[in-house]
Amino acid sequence: MLKSPLFLRATLWTLVAGAVLTAVSLFVFQRVVTSRVRGTVGDELMTSQRVVRQLLDQQEEFLHAVAINQAEYISMMDMHESPDSATHWGKHYLDMAMLDLLQIEDSTGHVVTSVIRGEETPSDSELFKLMGLRFQYDDMYLYQIASAELPDHSGKRVYVGKRLDTRWLWGLSEITRSRMAVYTGNKFLFVSVDSTLINPIGSSMPWDMSAMMHPLEMKIADQDMLVMCEGLPDGPSPDLCVLLVRDLEPELAILKDIKLSVGVLAGVILLLMTVIAGFGVAKLVGRVRALNSAAAALERGEADTVLLGGGHDEIGSLTKRFGAMREKLHERQKQLEFLNKRLSEQMKELRQTQRQLIQSEKLSTVGRLSAQLSHELNNPICNIQNCVEVLGRPTIAKDEAQEYVHLIRDEVGRMAKLTRQLLDFHRPAKEEFRQMNLNAVVESVLKVSTPQLDSKGVKSILELDSSLPAMWGDADQIKQVLLNLILNSVDAMPGGGTITVRTHAEEEQVVMEVSDTGIGMDEATRDKIFDAFFTTKSEVAGVGLGLFVCYKIIRLHGGFVDVNSVPGEGSTFSVKLPLKPAHISVEEGELV
Repeated sequence: MLKSPLFLRATLWTLVAGAVLTAVSLFVFQRVVTSRVRGTVGDELMTSQRVVRQLLDQQEEFLHAVAINQAEYISMMDMHESPDSATHWGKHYLDMAMLDLLQIEDSTGHVVTSVIRGEETPSDSELFKLMGLRFQYDDMYLYQIASAELPDHSGKRVYVGKRLDTRWLWGLSEITRSRMAVYTGNKFLFVSVDSTLINPIGSSMPWDMSAMMHPLEMKIADQDMLVMCEGLPDGPSPDLCVLLVRDLEPELAILKDIKLSVGVLAGVILLLMTVIAGFGVAKLVGRVRALNSAAAALERGEADTVLLGGGHDEIGSLTKRFGAMREKLHERQKQLEFLNKRLSEQMKELRQTQRQLIQSEKLSTVGRLSAQLSHELNNPICNIQNCVEVLGRPTIAKDEAQEYVHLIRDEVGRMAKLTRQLLDFHRPAKEEFRQMNLNAVVESVLKVSTPQLDSKGVKSILELDSSLPAMWGDADQIKQVLLNLILNSVDAMPGGGTITVRTHAEEEQVVMEVSDTGIGMDEATRDKIFDAFFTTKSEVAGVGLGLFVCYKIIRLHGGFVDVNSVPGEGSTFSVKLPLKPAHISVEEGELV
């Protein structure tokens, strides 16, 4: 059993599939856990940012209330006490109100009085210019500032401030479980992070930290960290902000232990699955071998080999079906021998019938060609008849009669030419392709057809493009196309109507459109109108070769024809012809 290829392959594939599944599961597990940890830490960091913002907002409200109170008091003090007394009182007030900065500025921003906790009164050059600022910093401290205007003193304001220093930053770090740093855009004022990370953090910061809406994942000193920024607006620097930093390494450390435990568990499960699969495959191999032996015997022509019981699973069903198939195969073999004999006899009869059909098709083809010639000759004969009727009028002028005589001569020449084209229709003679004016061809055909159109109650409209360029083609064949299209339109309007013939240029080709207001066609009819011998007319009226001939002529000119038709609304045939067919261009190239 161990030498069975099926057993070895099944066991190997079980191991490979289990190993791949384990690896993929561990990879997905790691990615999911890592993503969850980073998402959770990011959410905590955004919460920490909101805590910092709320604390700053609360302190701003407190400072603003203190500033209003102090402004009212200083306004009264200015009326009764000297500036020195105000400065002395200010230092006392800082201790009493637990503030760190008190400063008075006039409307121009000039510092009148400035008191800073722990410092002597600075000189004018060292004073902060606080006008419009909410935050200010020096080399050691950052101050959050609020102001209020002194009553009855236009433009004069009092500023009060609270220090934000390293101790404040460490306190926030304990509350938010995040390390912090106050960053001005080019230097750190004070920090609660490891001093070795200060320079890497500064060099890794993006240009605009204040635009950060979500935590930014950064690699700082080979450590994965999340960084968030809480901007401090209205400060001396537009990039002044509090950076919140969280190290992901401690959060992800437990992931290694989890991966090891999961990996060991997956390995044990994989080994157990392999053993179970091995026992199952071994049993399966024995049953498959028995079925294989029966198939080999059938191949040798031994149809009586005993099949072992198959059971009620897929292999059992396959064994039963194999036995039934073997019996049917034996019966079919006998039937096949009998049918082969009958087939041989029928083939002889089929060959005889085929020879008869070929002879009949030849006769039918001759008849259809005769009908085609009659159909195509009938059109110029009708035109000649129309011209003769006009010539028979006593009132016809000599010049007009001469013109109709020329038209009759052209139609007679076209009939002679038509007989030649039916013998060699696949390609017109090269010398017959000449430059021609399509508008002149259209006018000539309409002039000949006008009497017949009038007799049918059909009105013709010409919309010819006077700037139409000359084209290469066979004028007689183009006349034949246009005449066929006009006559088909007339047949589609038994009660009369309007035929409109248009010409226009389109890139390197000319377009001739024939529209009617007749009965139109459905989609099934449109798909067959260019097939040979297809017609919707009675056998007397037509044999289905007119549009077939038109299509052949148009294709021989290198053109195309499109049909748009709506039942009950009429049809439009659009013939698109190149200015110079490809074979004309080739001939000119050979002459050069």
